[in-house]
Amino acid sequence: MIKGIIKKILKKFIKKKKIETIQIDKFYPATKKTKLKKIEFNFFQTFKTNKVDLEHDQKYLEFRKKNPEFNFYFYDDIEMDEYMEKNWSHRKIYKIYKDSIFGASKADIWRYCILYQYGGIYLDFDSSIEFKLSTIPDDVNEVISFEKNKINSQISEDYTPDYKFLNNLPQDYRNKIHPENLVIQWLLIYKKNHPILMSAIEEIEKNYEFFLGKKFKSAHMAIVNYTAPVILTKVVWDYVISKNEIYQKGIDFENQVTFKNVSKEGVYFNDESYYKKFSDTPILLEKPIRLNLGCGDDIKKEFINIDVVKNNENIISMNVDDIKDKFQKGTIDEIYAKDVLEHVGLPTAKKWIKDWSNLIKEGGTLTIVTTCLDLIIEAFSKRLINEEKLNYLLFAGVYWENGKSHWDTEKTTKYDWHKVCFSKELLIKTLKENNFSIISEKYDQINDNINGLNIAIKAKKS
Repeated sequence: MIKGIIKKILKKFIKKKKIETIQIDKFYPATKKTKLKKIEFNFFQTFKTNKVDLEHDQKYLEFRKKNPEFNFYFYDDIEMDEYMEKNWSHRKIYKIYKDSIFGASKADIWRYCILYQYGGIYLDFDSSIEFKLSTIPDDVNEVISFEKNKINSQISEDYTPDYKFLNNLPQDYRNKIHPENLVIQWLLIYKKNHPILMSAIEEIEKNYEFFLGKKFKSAHMAIVNYTAPVILTKVVWDYVISKNEIYQKGIDFENQVTFKNVSKEGVYFNDESYYKKFSDTPILLEKPIRLNLGCGDDIKKEFINIDVVKNNENIISMNVDDIKDKFQKGTIDEIYAKDVLEHVGLPTAKKWIKDWSNLIKEGGTLTIVTTCLDLIIEAFSKRLINEEKLNYLLFAGVYWENGKSHWDTEKTTKYDWHKVCFSKELLIKTLKENNFSIISEKYDQINDNINGLNIAIKAKKS
């Protein structure tokens, strides 16, 4: 225990070594022609970005050279999304893909779909194959291997829709060489249009209601059961029980493949198994997540209303800076932040916009309403506001009543003071730098009855 505490302390003070990265090819065509097999010469991998550490790149290059007969395809997160929308939006599986909170589930679904459509081989990017791919027999429709893990160690009533299916299996399933073991899902070898892959897709669609909206003690175990090896193992069994022959290899393809074989110093491992840490959480979004930040008395229906001061039962008391730790990246549909950014310094305000960009899913929206420097300067230059009002608009921190300001009164809190005032140019520039495109701009009117001089910008995550 003491060693663990010491490690945590040291992590804070030891500077992490900067990892060199390189861009790998998104597509690398075959350089050698060979006779056709039933399983297509396609090799698929995915990672959140095509910028990888040098160790990964070296292993990738070496593997390509050993297997010149194959076309190599690499998909990042954006390309996975594009593929699923283009090819599977007509089916329920696409909705499940979109509503999956964790990237692990998205990658599971994508590999079944793309292999079903094109055929070939899928391999986790942090794993390796020691044998030459050309040695796969010409006349097989699939190559199925097994984990060391037993299936009964991964299923339970809490996580498995039909957790008693093991008890109801006929003896026929024993023509699998390792009937009690999980089927490997991090390496898939199938011809296109293979029924096992379609069965996996259909099983995920069928079990949607079981997982929708449920909070699981272990998000990791829920994913293992819903989209990962448990579901694949079940559909392989179903296939065997239906009197279909399968081409089988032993544990870990007879010890010729390695799961997670690269150094933990690489970029791949920055978020290693992060979803295992999440408890009491769903793995599917039941409805859009909308956040109303710094809501004050402005309570919005169908929003999660958040403010550091809880003066209403509908408000969740939380510091705005903490939301990045409470919600998963790419899961928020909409953020509305009125009278928020001006209460922190410019560096923090920019950081929050960056955090919100990470939280908001592609196509989601961000609305910011904040004091506008351009309007305030214009109003003061036209003498529509005096020095006192100028100071109020810029710095607030006052209780405003009947046209009079009350500086430093008991009615003022530390949260009332303003610390930054955005110009239109700076706010739009900051949004665009964080992958937002501007949908609309709205400004308070400058007239003789000025109460606030705000800019309201609605932007879309692109």
